[in-house]
This record gives sequence, structure tokens and C-alpha cells, in this order.
Amino acid sequence: MGIESLFALHGSFCISYSWEVIFIIFSVSFCAIPGNMFQDANLPSTAGTSNAIPSTPLYVPAAYRGLDAIFMSLIRCAAILNGYQQWKNLKKVDGRIIVVLLSLFTAVSSFVFSSLALNLLNKSIHHLDDFRDALFLFVLFIDLSKVGLFAQYVLMVQDKASISSNIIHGLELMGPSLVLDTLVEILVIGVGTLSGIRRLEMICNCACLGVGIRFLIFITFLPSALSLLTDFLASKDLGIEVFHCTSEQLRKIKKTFGSSDFHIPGDIGNDDRDSKQMITNRAARRVKVIMSIGLAVIHIVCRAYRWSSPPPSLFLYEDATDENAGAKGTNGVLYLISSHSQSVVLAIIFGSLLYKHLMERREADEIMGDPRGWPPTKGTEASSEGTKRVDSLFNERKNIYMSSLRSSKTDLASALKSPVPRVEILPAPTPSRKAMFQLGGDDNSDEEVVKNLNLPLDVACQPRLKQRRVRNDSESTMVDDGEEDYSSTDEEEEDGATKSRRRSVGECEALMLEPTGPALLTDREVLMLVRAKKLPPYRLETALNDAKRGVRLRRKLLRDEHFGKGKSAISDLPFHNFDYQTIVGACCENVIGHVSLPVGVAGPLPLNGEEVLIPMATTEGCLVASTNRGCRALSRDGGVTTSLLGDGMTRGPCLKFPTARKAAECLSWIQDKDRFVQVKSAFDSTSRFARLSCVKGIVAGRLLFLRFVAKTGDAMGMNMVSKGVEIVLKTILTENFPEVEIVTLSGNVCCDKKPAAINWIEGRGKSVVAEAYVSELTLSQVLKTTAKRITTVNTSKNLIGSAMAGAMGGFNSHAANIIAAIFIATGQDPAQVVESANCITICEEVEEGGVRISVTMPSIEVGTVGGGTFLKGQSACMNILGVKGSNLESPGANATQLASVVSAAVLAGELNILAALAEGELVKAHMTHNRSSVNMIKQHGHHVIS
Repeated sequence: MGIESLFALHGSFCISYSWEVIFIIFSVSFCAIPGNMFQDANLPSTAGTSNAIPSTPLYVPAAYRGLDAIFMSLIRCAAILNGYQQWKNLKKVDGRIIVVLLSLFTAVSSFVFSSLALNLLNKSIHHLDDFRDALFLFVLFIDLSKVGLFAQYVLMVQDKASISSNIIHGLELMGPSLVLDTLVEILVIGVGTLSGIRRLEMICNCACLGVGIRFLIFITFLPSALSLLTDFLASKDLGIEVFHCTSEQLRKIKKTFGSSDFHIPGDIGNDDRDSKQMITNRAARRVKVIMSIGLAVIHIVCRAYRWSSPPPSLFLYEDATDENAGAKGTNGVLYLISSHSQSVVLAIIFGSLLYKHLMERREADEIMGDPRGWPPTKGTEASSEGTKRVDSLFNERKNIYMSSLRSSKTDLASALKSPVPRVEILPAPTPSRKAMFQLGGDDNSDEEVVKNLNLPLDVACQPRLKQRRVRNDSESTMVDDGEEDYSSTDEEEEDGATKSRRRSVGECEALMLEPTGPALLTDREVLMLVRAKKLPPYRLETALNDAKRGVRLRRKLLRDEHFGKGKSAISDLPFHNFDYQTIVGACCENVIGHVSLPVGVAGPLPLNGEEVLIPMATTEGCLVASTNRGCRALSRDGGVTTSLLGDGMTRGPCLKFPTARKAAECLSWIQDKDRFVQVKSAFDSTSRFARLSCVKGIVAGRLLFLRFVAKTGDAMGMNMVSKGVEIVLKTILTENFPEVEIVTLSGNVCCDKKPAAINWIEGRGKSVVAEAYVSELTLSQVLKTTAKRITTVNTSKNLIGSAMAGAMGGFNSHAANIIAAIFIATGQDPAQVVESANCITICEEVEEGGVRISVTMPSIEVGTVGGGTFLKGQSACMNILGVKGSNLESPGANATQLASVVSAAVLAGELNILAALAEGELVKAHMTHNRSSVNMIKQHGHHVIS
């Protein structure tokens, strides 16, 4: 069994027994804390000897205490700088889990180190002064980079099973190299323990202890804590953040884990580079192994010699009291330095602060992509004028970048996809190809760079440059679920140097024609093309090949041109959490966002012997509650039974003939059985599911209005029928009647999205009748009414009242209400509520004291494929009903079932509202469930009761 397998087993153990591992770590640490650590230092030590020096931890002669202060000042400043650097890195980490994990790792490591260091030091001292120095040493050697990389590797997935697998695999890959690195580090630092200088030996022992503890906490506490954190977030439904890393970050993870089978998504064409990297890693490991063996031999030989004849302690830490001991012999230099220790310490502190300032400056340069770090093009030096412009730009925006470091993003691909406003610093003009390759793109090979040499060089190298886009809080506008619109003033703030590097309209237009060109254009350049009329705004999604980016840029375009700068109405329109690519060319054009509606559920309702839940998307209070109450009443007496009366989508073209006789002849010809067979054959050939049922016609002078009726399977089918009708008109009809003129494919005899008696009489789509029996007991207990009252209201309101109003298909209380809610929830065409709401409600009192109620709906236009049925929310509602997609065994069955659900829901709603009207509860219910105090105060609106 190899060492990798041992680490895999260890990782599996830590995941399975996370709490136990953490408990053992803290128990051992508490036990290691010496019990006498708080003992008064002035008390005499019972374990001391006659020449022990209790006044100082490790005695240093007074002449050399300045030198000791200088040495420890160096260590403390280095520790503070390292801690500062770790803190800066922690601020940049994306993801709350990784930040929490790094913080926990630091805290636990510090605690364990403190307890063990106290135990180690307490054996030889009576004060805690050296413990303070030991803590500085721990901070000096702490390194969170590999901890962060390990957490990033684990969190590249979201489900718990994959996270556990990644923890095990990560330890398996990282463990051997981590052991080797820790061993080398301890052996190198351990050389100081062979010096014979007691102070240095103490420091090196503490440093070795810190390195070892860092390794032990990494392989024990880290996997256990990571497993527990993800378990906690999953149990609380807080969601596990997925770490989305760039190619450079992923390549760094790969380098750290050192596995040849670790694949970088999208890293194509880099096999040679990866092979070279693996060869380099193997060579580095061999060097570390050889170094470890050599250092181990040195340790063994030196310690064997010291055990046989211990060397005398060096003067600096021997227990002497001669104040001038350091001024003798060869110690004069050390004594001179020690005597000016105050100046040296100040110099060390000043140097540390200078290094911190340079570190911040370098970090700002990296974030800004400072062009001054670029080598000159074609072997020439960059012009002094260009350098001055860059310096001016740097000084002008330094404060902005330094205040926004936490929001910096370093990858071009993520910046293009992100809606967060960015202050963009374009690269310096014409960088050399060598520099471009070193700054390293993600995917393109060197040959592809040569292909791009015909473009401006800053264009060709853009995929490889890390575009730094920093959020400017003062210019951002927060909306909805985290979107921040672009800064409205970024164009005005450009200086001359930045504008001179921007591509022209012609260059951008040429770049758009390249396969990968749109991704190379900045957002500002795309908007420049739109404003120059080179790119229509409605084509942004397809032209950029990125639907979300196209929507985002359209929002900015509309905001800037129609609403002015700053926050606008568009900013409040939700933008995120929607798959815009799915609706391109399918549902909507000129998209600028999406709206959300609440979805309620009514039921369960027994329908033809099976219970169904009815999803309803609505903003009208009481509607779902009303329908649900009707479902509860119907459920007590057996539910609802439906029957399909007809199935046929229609399309009615308008044809014009030279004479009315010719129009009549055409109608007679097409209705002939033999001729109809030809027409049907041509129609049916256009679709696998469209099947022509009949053709009817109406002559009006020289005009002939035909009404084609066809079954369309599970689709609503209007486009399907239109396609078949067009083929019939252009082939069969024009061949036999060459003088015919096709006025329009739709002559309103269809009749689509308009109230029409022809749909009410002949039907369109699915014609369904639904009926149910409601007992006297249910009427009294659930609906709080009687059969006589409910039938009286129905006759007076729905029949006589609608007739007096001249209603056409509107012999019901509120069928359209329920139909619209179901249509929106299931992705139907809301405009077809007009004809789908044709409904007559009949309620009859029976001898048993109950009622028999029915609704007849001749034109329900629904489909379970096409339209908006594929959208995520609507598709989920279809799944709730069990009618998603096409029924392969019986085409049309799913759409028929959906029509039956619609009619049954209408029946439930009609029953309840009739009962409410009969008992005078309608207004009371609406005041309770359909009234917003906010709207009443702000808008002074009112609700109209149907």
C-alpha cells in the first residue's frame, strides 16, 4: 500500500469521524498546557540548581542584549509582514466557506501551538517572555495558501457526496508532497538547533514545532472541519457555494496537487506545457528528497558528536555576569552593533514599513494591469510620453483601486459574464509577443497568436491578458438579486491615454466577423457599435453568442439613452437567475429582464378517478383560496368527471377570386370527398402530428374564407396548422385555381385571440365538459349554503344576467380568472384566455337536496409542448400535473389531460363563487385576502369584483 493510499484512508477516517478528530485535537492541546504556567515567577524554583538565574528566561549578558533585540526585531517584523500578507490574501478570497475555514485553521493552529509551546518552554523557564517570541515565530511560518487551494479544490462541486470524494482525493494527491515539504522545512530550520547558542536553539525548536503543528492540523482538523461545515450548510438549506475558479487558479491547484490526471476544463492545446510542468515538479521532488537525506545525515553526525563530547556554549548565551565580556577579542564587532541597537532596530522597523508599502503598490499594479511592467515592443524602449500618461492614469485612480481591492476580479471570462460594474483598465498598446505569452492566455496556442498578427496586437493578445475590473461602490446601483449596473460615468472619465488605446468602429466591426471576435470586444466597444448603427440592439444575444451579456448591455443602452444616468426603472427589473439562452428565438425578443409571479396550488381534486394538484400563478388574492375551497367540496362527493367533445385547432385563410361564382366553385371543389383526400395528404405531409380533420368555408362575395380544422397532438398547434394550410394553398389550390389570390393566411375566421361566436358554437382546440355532484351535507358544512340558493344565483347571474348583457360565451362567473392563472403557470399563451374562457355553467337542484353542476368549455387552447412550456418554472408546474412534454404512446393525451384539469378547476371555482355570492361572503373574503394596505395608501387604488 503506497503513501497515497494511506492518505486516502486517513481522509475517509477524518470525514467519517469528524467530531471525534476535532475533540481529540482539543483534548490533547488542553492536556499539554502546563498546570504551573500561572505560577508566580518570583517564587523560588524547586527544580533549579544553585547557579540558576530566575530573573530572566534565557540569560543574555547586558552587553549583548542590544544584539538580541536586533535579532528578535527582525523576526517580529518578518512575522508581522507575513501575517499582514496572509490577511490581505484572506480578504481576496471568494466564498464564505473558504474564509471561515482559513480563519478556523489559523485559530486552531494557534491554540494547539500555544499549548505545546507552553509545555515545551515551561520545562526550562519560569516566565512567559520567550512564549511571546514563540508566537511571533508561529506567525512567521504560518502559510494559508495550500489550505486555500485545498478548500478551492474540494468546493469545485456542490453535492455532499462529491465534496467528500474531493476531500479524500485531495489528501491523496497533496499528502505526499506535503510530507516532503514539511520534512525539508523542519530539517533546514533544525540546523539552528545544532548551533550551541541557547537562544537560537530555543527559537529553532519553536519554529520546528510550528511547522509540524501546521502539517498535523492540515491533515486532521482541516478535512474534518470542511466536512462538518458543508454538512451544516446543507442541513440548514443555506446552500453550498461552488468555487468557480479561473484557468490560472485551476492551473495553480493542479501544480499544487501535482497529479497528471487532474484535468483543467477548457485547457486545450496545453499538453506540452503540462508535460514540462510535471517534469519540473518531479525534478523538484527529487531535489527535495536528496536535500532531506543530506540534512538528515548532517543532523545525525552532529548530534552524535555532541552526545559524545558536548561543545561549550557560545559567549552570547552563557551564564556570565561580566558586563564587558563582549568587548574582548573577536567580539568587538558584535559589541559595536549591540551598543547602537536602538538605531538598528529603528532601521529594521523603517525597512519593514517600506516593504509593506511596496507590497501594497505591487498589488495595486497587478490589479490594474500596470502597463509599466510590460517590456518594450520590438526591442525598443517605451516612449517617455506614453510612460508619463500611464503614470498620470496610475496616480489619478490609485485611490479608487486601493479602496476596491476586495472586489477585484482577475479573469476576462468571468468579467464579461459578471453584471457587476467595473472600472476597466485596457492594456498598454502593442505589447511584445513574448510578454503576451508569459502573461499567458488560457487556451490559445502560440500558433494561434501568429494567426492573429494581422489584427492590432492588443486585440490579438486580449484573451491572454488578465483584465482587472474593479467595482466602484460610489457609482454602482444595486438591484434585485445582486446585479449592479455599469457605472454611468465611466466613458466620461476616460483620459486621453485610455481613449487612444480604444479600437475604432471599423476595427470592432471587423473583429465581430471573427468566430471568437465578440468575446474579445469590451462592453464599451460593443455599445459603440450599437450606437454607430453597425449592430442592431435586437441582435445583441446572437451577435455576441452570449445571451446574458446581450441582455445586460441592452439594459445599459436603454438606461443611458432613455432614462438618463444613474439609477433608473430598468435597474429595479430583475436580471439574474434566468437562463436567457433558452428563450433566444423561442419566447421573447429585446429581452431586458424577467418578472416573477407567486404560484399557489389548489387541491388535491379527484379528476376522473385520479387526484391532481392545480398550480396557479396569479396576483389576485382569494383566487387560489376560492378554487381550493371548491376542490375540497368536490372531493367529498367523488370529484369531477370530464369528457372530450372535440379536438381541432383551426386556421382560416382569406382567398379572393375574380367572381363570386369562382369562389363558390372552389368551396364546392374542396369539400368534395375525393378532393379532400388530396388536400389532407398535402396537409398531413408537413408534420408528424398534424392531421387534417375537415375544411369548412364561408363565401362573402368574391372572398372565400376557409376554416381548416386539424388535430395537433400534444401541441397547441396553431403554427403547425398554419404551415399545413400554407402548403395546401400554394400547391393544391393554386394548381386547380390559378386565378386565386391569397389575401392572407389568417382571415379571422379561425378565430384566434378574439371573442367570436364561431368558436363558441363550433369549438376550437379542445372542447370539454366537466360535471360533478355536490351533496346537501357538503353544501351546508363546507360551502355554508343550500341547493336552492346556489341554483337561484346561477340562473339569475350566469344565464339570465349574461343574456341580458349580450354575452358571447360568457355564461359563467369567473372562468377566465382560473384559466389565466393556470395558463401562466404552465406556459400557455395568455392571449388565448379570450376564447378559452368560453364557458357556460349549469347548476341544477336534485331530489336528494344536493346539486349537479357542470361547465361546458368548447374552445380550450392548450399544449404541453412548445411555447413557454419549456421554461424552468412552467416546466415544473407541468410536472406537478404529470403532463410535461409529448405523450409518445398516445399523442395528444397530455394536452387533453391539461384541458380536463382546466375545466375541472373552473368547475371548482364556479361552485365556490356561487356559494359565496349566495351567502353574501364575497366582499368579506376579498377584504381579507385581496387587499394591500400599502397599495391603498400609496396608490389609492380599488379592487373591482367580478
